[in-house]
Amino acid sequence: MSARLVPWRDGHRKTDGVGVTFVNITGLTQAEARQRVLIAELQHRTRNLLTVVQSIAQHTLYKGAPLDAFLMRPSALGRLQGLIGKAGNDLVALEEIVRLEFKALGAGKDEQIIIEGPPVALSLDRVHGIALALHQLATNAVKYGALKDGGGRLQVRWHLAQQAGTGPKLMFEWDESGLSVPPNPTRHGFGRKLIEHALAYTLCAKTELRFKDDGVCCRIETPLTTGEPPGENEVREGI
Repeated sequence: MSARLVPWRDGHRKTDGVGVTFVNITGLTQAEARQRVLIAELQHRTRNLLTVVQSIAQHTLYKGAPLDAFLMRPSALGRLQGLIGKAGNDLVALEEIVRLEFKALGAGKDEQIIIEGPPVALSLDRVHGIALALHQLATNAVKYGALKDGGGRLQVRWHLAQQAGTGPKLMFEWDESGLSVPPNPTRHGFGRKLIEHALAYTLCAKTELRFKDDGVCCRIETPLTTGEPPGENEVREGI
């Protein structure tokens, strides 16, 4: 039961008493409880579905690098569903996504990786695209880049920027260094397509992927609220 108190005024706008209104909110409370149960069940079924997809792939595709690369992506989404399930307000912390990915991949040593940035809470419509991009960057760093051995370094930094007339934007930077062999800029896999093209439409993002002499650098700029997708000319191509 919810109660509301309002002043009772006469025809001269003089307060002459108090009006009390009682509203039965039992139905609303029950509906919210049912919604929480349904969301938890949906997330559970989503994780089960990802497991089924992995099983089908294992029994359909030939064993090898292509299968391993495919299986890692549903695994990344499954880990993300675990974070979403713990989010009580439909927001997921960016730092949790970053650290969970490194932990799952067993990536690098503490002294190799620098993670810096203010607390940033991502809404559910932002989470999946950013998490997949992080997974691709981290996987590439473990296989070919700064986290392949003990010689490389990785800096993961982000901050928020405010522009007039728009909401806050997330400015995210992934910067690898210390590679003895320059990265191969001719490789065009799923991860590069996701970062350079798909994020522009799923997150209204502007992206830049650069191949330096000693590592890969990726910058992602995306609004924290949904907007209109940018045009193709607003996506900066990788070098």
